[in-house]
Amino acid sequence: MRKLEAELYNQAKRPPNKPAGTYSFKRRAGVDHEATMRPRFRRRIESLHCWTEFQPESEFAEENQLRTVVNYISALALHLPEIYGETINMDRSVKKFSESRASSAVAEIQVGLAHIAHHASYCHFALETLSEEWRWRPLPEHTRRILIG
Repeated sequence: MRKLEAELYNQAKRPPNKPAGTYSFKRRAGVDHEATMRPRFRRRIESLHCWTEFQPESEFAEENQLRTVVNYISALALHLPEIYGETINMDRSVKKFSESRASSAVAEIQVGLAHIAHHASYCHFALETLSEEWRWRPLPEHTRRILIG
């Protein structure tokens, strides 16, 4: 009975000129770029030697779940490729809008900006903390000579 009610409800909601069926989903270009970038980016940031000098202790560790170096790496490896992929989508949406003034392009731009803001808000604190000089221990002189030359 519940199944029949749900089916009737769905039919009543659907406009009469729209056929019942599946709708196609077009994969956005940024997703492919993001997917190829993500593992390379993670490997690159994990391989940085500077992490041994970073002091991840923070007064807001509980709120933003950035307690260890691994947490910082994970936050960056998740959110920065997402932002990168979405900027590619945004570029295409802006071009589409400038060429056609299509309202669908405006909707894509709005969704893209919200998506970028979402991921930027999650990695903002990590980037801000990483940029504070006092969180980095100075390198010993012999290590500095090896790395810098």
